[in-house]
Amino acid sequence: MKINFNIIKKISKKEKTIKRISVVIAQHFLLTNLFLFIISILLGGILFYQYAILAQEAEQEFIKKQSLLKEDIYNDVLRSWQEQQLRFNETDLQEYNDPFKKPIQTQEKNAPK
Repeated sequence: MKINFNIIKKISKKEKTIKRISVVIAQHFLLTNLFLFIISILLGGILFYQYAILAQEAEQEFIKKQSLLKEDIYNDVLRSWQEQQLRFNETDLQEYNDPFKKPIQTQEKNAPK
C-alpha cells in the first residue's frame, strides 16, 4: 500500500500559513481589534439603516396611500357584530340545569311510613 505524501505536504503548508496568520494577528493585537471593531460598527450601521430608517420611509409611503372605506361593507360587518353581541347577551338571561348537581330530595319522600 502506497501512501500519498503530497496530501500531507499540502496540509502541512496550510497549517504553516494558518500559524503565520495567527502569529501576525497576535503581534498586531491592537490593530486587529480596532479593525474588527470598525467592521462591526459598519455592519451594525448598515443593519440599522436597513431595518429602521428604510422601514420608516416605507411606512410613511403606506400612510400616504389612504385606503377608502367602503361603507356598505362596513355596515354589514357592524350589523353582524351587533347581532353576535345580542346573541351573546341573550345567553346571560338563560338558566341552564347543572348536570353535576344532585337533585334536592323533599322530606315527603324521606318520611318513614
